[in-house]
Amino acid sequence: MKPLRGLIRRFAGNRDGTIAIIGALVLPAAVGMMAIGVEASMWRARQVKLTTVTDAVAYSSALLRKDGVGLDTVRQRARAQAILAGFPADTVTVDVDFDAAGKTNVRISEKQQRYFSLVFGNADIDIAKSAVAEATAGSSACLVALNQTGPALSFGGNGQVRLRNCVAASNSRATNSIYRFGSASLDMECLVTVGGIQGVNPDQTACEAEQTGIAPIPDPLAFVATPTVTGTCSATVSGARKNSVKTFSPGRCSASDFSGTVRLKPGTYVFSSDLKLNSGTEVTGDGVTLVFEKNASLSINGHARVELTAPKTGPLKDILLFGRDSDGFTHNGTADVALSGIIYFPSSDVKINGNATSVASCTRIIGGSIAYKGSSFFDSTCVGGGEGQSDLVVNRSAWITD
Repeated sequence: MKPLRGLIRRFAGNRDGTIAIIGALVLPAAVGMMAIGVEASMWRARQVKLTTVTDAVAYSSALLRKDGVGLDTVRQRARAQAILAGFPADTVTVDVDFDAAGKTNVRISEKQQRYFSLVFGNADIDIAKSAVAEATAGSSACLVALNQTGPALSFGGNGQVRLRNCVAASNSRATNSIYRFGSASLDMECLVTVGGIQGVNPDQTACEAEQTGIAPIPDPLAFVATPTVTGTCSATVSGARKNSVKTFSPGRCSASDFSGTVRLKPGTYVFSSDLKLNSGTEVTGDGVTLVFEKNASLSINGHARVELTAPKTGPLKDILLFGRDSDGFTHNGTADVALSGIIYFPSSDVKINGNATSVASCTRIIGGSIAYKGSSFFDSTCVGGGEGQSDLVVNRSAWITD
């Protein structure tokens, strides 16, 4: 034993390689602490992202609640939104509740697996964030101009525009975003705009004060896929030659075929060239959508008579005219028109000129710009969308309260 004790004393008293030995003993612990620090930083970064996503989910859930969407559907959409934001379905929990005061409560939590911190325990780490949001209902709209510059919504000449139970809205930031000139007559609920209003008399709207400086209005139908069809829209002809009637079935159409008396069966009709409905043309149809592709446009001229109603069900519900990338829509002359549904030309111009008359139970227009000139007359009544149509809401807002 004595030789062994001596060997130990000599080893302990030997200073050769001391630093290396200490380093070998300390380094694993130091690396472990650094690794745990990195792991904690990852949790913190995830917590920051969770905060942003929870606020966004609360915001959108409050708007859905204001639109009358049920709690179960809101919960489904909230979970889908969190998963789309990057929180895996098998680790995230999304809870949404409505309280009696009108607030929407959202709590999102996620389990984080331990790695280096397993030395302190093997239970998963829970990170969570809660948010409370409220929302305003916004306004039902009949006219929405999406251009962000210039007078996107204008009323000129001595025409009349009457909108009952709905507002007119413009996305333009210009001081004359909504512009009235000449002796144009307006009778509507209110004017709503990102920019300013010029030329409108106080007695031409029912609201106490026009709403300027609102948040930009997103395209209300951006979620709708551009319609496609297969096959040709064929026609059967009935009656004597002078008074013949063309009855079309849905499909891709030749614009030149639309003359005389035309009846449209329910469905979708696609045009790749300009459709001009001129004097002497009569077009009627119920449950139809007319789609105008890039570089195509629609004009209704002279003494044409057009009476069309949008579908009440399906993916194109309420959409009567669809021209996402088209060259726009012009209503000229003394054409007599009744268009029930949404007229959608979000990146082009919608023009109502001359003595054009448009009277329908509920016509709503979404255009890049919308302009009324001459002695045109436009009358639309939309109560909760009108005739079973879904409401078109603008100027909604929501805010995080907690």
